[in-house]
Amino acid sequence: MPSNRRESVDPLQLISDDLVKYTASMVNDEYLTIYIDNSFSRSDRRYIRRLVRATDAILDIDFRFTRSRRQSDIRFFERNRVDKGDEDVVGRASLNKSNQGDIIIKAAQIRSEARLTIVHEFGHVLGLEHPFDDYDGDYYGSTDPWVPASATTDETVMAYNYGNKSMPTFWRASDYDALTTIWGFEVY
Repeated sequence: MPSNRRESVDPLQLISDDLVKYTASMVNDEYLTIYIDNSFSRSDRRYIRRLVRATDAILDIDFRFTRSRRQSDIRFFERNRVDKGDEDVVGRASLNKSNQGDIIIKAAQIRSEARLTIVHEFGHVLGLEHPFDDYDGDYYGSTDPWVPASATTDETVMAYNYGNKSMPTFWRASDYDALTTIWGFEVY
């Protein structure tokens, strides 16, 4: 059922119970291990580390970096091609055969778009869905991500439709609210 358009996306419309269950199954002693492949530029590897650390600081789940590709829960890769069937796909988050979350980012994107793609795909691994997905019975504005009624990146990094503000490279308020609903928030 569609929601009424509001100032921001309802955080509950960004939560995928299936993705949350998958990620929760990877959590070991309340942390997830992160591997960043050397296929990324040094600058993009630093960005991913900053994103993960900043996310770690706000959520009541911990992340640890590892150099072991095999012993990691979430793995970031940059590749020339993300999807063999579709050249336009710029990122994908998926479960591999070893029960690891793989985040694959298409190389040669404009840096700001690549960083939006990284945070977007990281959102999927942490349990977020697109605001236009209706397979769980809710969506925001429209199931077509490209129409004006659909959410934009001004509202959530999980949208496809670019907004009017600068390209986000970190969680928007609705993303933050959805992530803290899932994982709790860090108490200082």
